[in-house]
Amino acid sequence: MKMNQKQIIESAAFSAGATVGAMGSRVVADKLTTTLKSGAVRHGLLGIAGIALVAFITPKDNATKFAQGAGVGIAATQLTAAIKAVMTEDGKKPMQEGVMKTALGSPETEVVYVDSTPAIDNYDYYPYENVEGSATSTQPTAFLSAPSQFAEV
Repeated sequence: MKMNQKQIIESAAFSAGATVGAMGSRVVADKLTTTLKSGAVRHGLLGIAGIALVAFITPKDNATKFAQGAGVGIAATQLTAAIKAVMTEDGKKPMQEGVMKTALGSPETEVVYVDSTPAIDNYDYYPYENVEGSATSTQPTAFLSAPSQFAEV
């Protein structure tokens, strides 16, 4: 099969639509957290909406290719998130090691907290007045008031 400019443009429109759909669906899913508490339901409904978008659009031109790609991006992203929500009980338990953890994009769940606050007696703090040689300077303040006092470029 020989590629031509039309096929490349259509593929780019579809791919751009998939990217925009995936990104946009994540934003929508985040905004729906107050309305739909269950992640599996929220992501599942958005995934079904993405599938419906793909099914009802007939790609005739670049705009409809873009829209169909957006539906694919929405469906893939949200159904993956729905499966992850079901497997982790909405984040209440960690993913088990294995292929599904990698496939669903689960990051490492280990959280390490490091206390960086120093102990009360373990710091160098002296009031300014008690520092030797902290007497105020009597040097006069000078201002540059003429262009001749500036450095030449």
